[in-house]
Amino acid sequence: FEQITSTYSNIRIGEDAPNNGSYNVLLGVEAGKGGSADSCNLIGYRAGWYATGVDRSTFIGTDAGLTGLDEDYTGFIGNRAGETGQYIGETNAIGSNAARLASSITGTNIIGRRAGMYATGSLYNNIIGNRAGYSILNCDNNNMIGSYAGDNADGCDHNQMIGSYAGRQSSGAFYSN
Repeated sequence: FEQITSTYSNIRIGEDAPNNGSYNVLLGVEAGKGGSADSCNLIGYRAGWYATGVDRSTFIGTDAGLTGLDEDYTGFIGNRAGETGQYIGETNAIGSNAARLASSITGTNIIGRRAGMYATGSLYNNIIGNRAGYSILNCDNNNMIGSYAGDNADGCDHNQMIGSYAGRQSSGAFYSN
């Protein structure tokens, strides 16, 4: 590593890894470079690169949480997971491109390649599978389990979408199994 420094209770290892926050662990080239994260773990090439207003979160992987905005108590693990996410709280996204372009989601668990990639305005969901919940909009309190489960769902609340393509492109579904 070209640079090992510690200021404002930050631990930084990697070239070009300055950070304006405090109590962070920054590992990787440009990890946390231009952001203002506090009490975070940013690990990987450009992890949390320009994350702003991010507290108590963990971003692991190339471009994980790259330009995150107001993401608190959140974990992104995987290549480009949560890359440009905004207003994401108390959420975990694991997998390549998981929650990559998501916004305004809270209390959600997302696991799978491209799962929840464009999720918007959705709360308290469990999304598991390849492209599960890929571009959900205003969907709350759902379980979407299976490849493409809940993909393109709109305005769906309190549903169990289990199996490949379950609940795909559904609109306005409430309390369905």
